Amino acid sequence: MKRVVAILTILFASVMCTACLNNFAIQELNNKAREALDVGDVDTAICRLQSSVDLDANIFESRYNLAVALVKAGKYKKAKEQIQAAIELKDNIPEAYFTQGVVLEGVGANIIDNVDEDSAKSANSEEDLNLDVYEMTPEEIQEVVNSFNSANKSYQKYLELAPEASDRAQVEEKIRSLEDNIKMYTEKLNSPQATKVAKEN
Repeated sequence: MKRVVAILTILFASVMCTACLNNFAIQELNNKAREALDVGDVDTAICRLQSSVDLDANIFESRYNLAVALVKAGKYKKAKEQIQAAIELKDNIPEAYFTQGVVLEGVGANIIDNVDEDSAKSANSEEDLNLDVYEMTPEEIQEVVNSFNSANKSYQKYLELAPEASDRAQVEEKIRSLEDNIKMYTEKLNSPQATKVAKEN
């Protein structure tokens, strides 16, 4: 099985906050983060965006941008928190659901890869997975199934909110691929061999 992680092609949203006392500082932090990302300095971007969120945790753009930067760093669990917070602030932005799908797919893929998030590779990479699924605990397999199911729902919500999306065919293919993986891991979770591993643990 090959791990395919989507390359985020979404725009780095700019802050549109008119009622915020820290608006200029937050805008500046977001702009500096964008400049850092443009030159590949993801760590600096994350630092700037975290500062932006610390100044005001209720700005969608800061949360969203931080999630995008964390995805670029391969830190999917941390990105999951940020994209969920962003969607709670604004639940009608199609790109947020696409990003959430990428994040949740990455969470599941990292479990399969047994990758520690602090040492994860770039989200733009692909790598072969040669691990036997039975090296994973049944709880980990279930977490993969749950993550992939949630990613699937996020991609579907993206297409619902953006029915004319130019990447519709690619997203539909991602949904089909996730459905295949969900089926495969569900079957392995329910197999006698997985039950044996659960008993041994």
